[in-house]
Amino acid sequence: MARASSGFRREASLEAADRVLTRVAFNSGGDVLAVPDQSGTVHVLGYPDLSVRDKLIASAKALWTATWSGDASRLAVAGRDNTVHIFDIGRRQETLALRGHTDDVHAIGWSADDAEMFSASYDGTLRLWRTDNGAEVRTIRAHGARIEDACWEPDSRRVATGGRDGRIR
Repeated sequence: MARASSGFRREASLEAADRVLTRVAFNSGGDVLAVPDQSGTVHVLGYPDLSVRDKLIASAKALWTATWSGDASRLAVAGRDNTVHIFDIGRRQETLALRGHTDDVHAIGWSADDAEMFSASYDGTLRLWRTDNGAEVRTIRAHGARIEDACWEPDSRRVATGGRDGRIR
């Protein structure tokens, strides 16, 4: 781990030489990290010691991204299987699978109130979902090429996307 305030300093490490770790995401309390990998597993680690708290299998395909709900009770991961998997951390089980993309999902994010989630895909679409029942709210063809990243406005009224077509929408 690197300490930003005083330069880079290694505090602990996760050894996963046989797989590529694709993202790290802190929970809101800053005491747990979610680390998805290319095997379809998400490692749930205590921080700062990186002790393994759980390993959740989401897919047989690579996971590219992870994000926690605001209250840290749910964890969403997504990747090569074109699906957003939402886990209830307390129950240690997947509670929703958000399906509809036709290519890798590379960005996901909870709204400020955790009631909605966006998913942005290499298929060029941004999808909005309800997180209580998994209903798709809207699909927007945002780019003519892959969407690489996306984020909510602070008030969760809109989502900004950046794509391989060189545009921000």
